Amino acid sequence: MKNLLLIFTIIFSNVLIAQNNEGRILYTEEVKFQIDLPEEMAHMKDKLPSSQKSERELLFSPSTSLWQAAEVADNEDTATFEDTNEEGNVRIKMIAVGSESKLFKDLDKNTKTEKTDFMGKVFLIKGDLKQYPWKLSGASKTIAGYDCQQAIFQDSSRNIEAWFTTQIPVSSGPAEYGALPGMILELNIDNGQITISAARVELKKLEADAIQAPKKGKKVSQEEYEAIVEAKTKEMEEEMGGSGMRIKIRQ
Repeated sequence: MKNLLLIFTIIFSNVLIAQNNEGRILYTEEVKFQIDLPEEMAHMKDKLPSSQKSERELLFSPSTSLWQAAEVADNEDTATFEDTNEEGNVRIKMIAVGSESKLFKDLDKNTKTEKTDFMGKVFLIKGDLKQYPWKLSGASKTIAGYDCQQAIFQDSSRNIEAWFTTQIPVSSGPAEYGALPGMILELNIDNGQITISAARVELKKLEADAIQAPKKGKKVSQEEYEAIVEAKTKEMEEEMGGSGMRIKIRQ
């Protein structure tokens, strides 16, 4: 009887693991803006938003995941305001960074395919996933009903806190982050500059074609894309004579 009970327990545990390795997680992402204004535009600072929230989702299976904007009614991609100074009306339109982006991760091959839009052009970035040397802190808390542990990464330029749960045995998470023994349900990047937190977890069987790598866009490496962004940003600054509004958002 004891042997039968042991076998039943093992089989039941395996069924639970199988049920917990596929589904959809809805996250709330908040990005705080670091806004640098030239002196003649300093009066506008209080009128600009200090942060922006959006809803994003992670579709996941045991070997793949897809990070993208969630289809919800209250996602706001733009914010517009007008102001008047001595030179006339100033109209600024802010567009949510990455609102149309998609990031596909192949967890077995440790590679990524990312579709992103920059200055009206669509790029397809392919390469390896970055590996973070996480350190477990021993801290724990509950997120969206799941027991989570804290992992930390810190170097001279970044400070990242990740909260993951082994109750979802998939080594993935929001954006490029993962490589932990369970799903990441919360991220705190650079002391709250970016926070991403799971609002709802749906464990379910996905459609066969739900997780697909994006295919449209100019194919570039991560290094090539970063060089394009840097060159275009410098070009715009030179066209504006070195003055203008700069909003820094770090992903």
